[in-house]
Amino acid sequence: MNNSISVIIPCFNGKKYILDSLKSVQAEDDIIGEILVVDDASTDDSAAYVDGLRFPKVKLHKLPSNRGIGGARNAALAMASCPYIAFLDADDLWTKGRSKALMGAVHGNHSPWAFGAIEHFISADYIGEANYAVPTVQAGYFAGSMLVEAGFFRKVGPFDETIRVGEFIDWYDRALRIAPAPALLEQVVLQRRIHGANTSIMAGNMNARDYLKVARRAILRKRNQE
Repeated sequence: MNNSISVIIPCFNGKKYILDSLKSVQAEDDIIGEILVVDDASTDDSAAYVDGLRFPKVKLHKLPSNRGIGGARNAALAMASCPYIAFLDADDLWTKGRSKALMGAVHGNHSPWAFGAIEHFISADYIGEANYAVPTVQAGYFAGSMLVEAGFFRKVGPFDETIRVGEFIDWYDRALRIAPAPALLEQVVLQRRIHGANTSIMAGNMNARDYLKVARRAILRKRNQE
């Protein structure tokens, strides 16, 4: 059985952290089929940096203009060739053994998708409020904590590129309309870096607008199913 995974890493000005992210994926090497890094029109020379690393299995694709994280992921999804899909942001880390654990959950629960827990950590270079509250380990319905069958993902459809913040929440809600709730592991499968330039921190008022948009769409979908 081919259980290989296409790993999708969108990168916008991620030069500072992407080496650590790639190393965390490399630790899962025996199950990784390809690593698709999509440079989302970075201005920090990220693409040249990744290209110079010469990491095994990395395929670099450069977008001519910024499409946002959903657009960068969609570009990679169009190129993905493995039967399973996994995501990682260029500033986050996978934990060792996460791919096999999630694969076991998918097969063991006869489900097309599975999630694990998320652990947040403050980056050593973080400059911000000294008392910034780091969330505890939590159940992770988050792109980076998911493993999903490629066929199921394509059935649900691509990310909505008009949503810059909350695009995964919108996709997840659409997925729930056509599949049972996913398997959920207590094991930490993603370490999410807090560094002051996270999209969820820097987007400001965009957060409220996009989350409201996502909520409205979810309500309409529910009404249409009733």
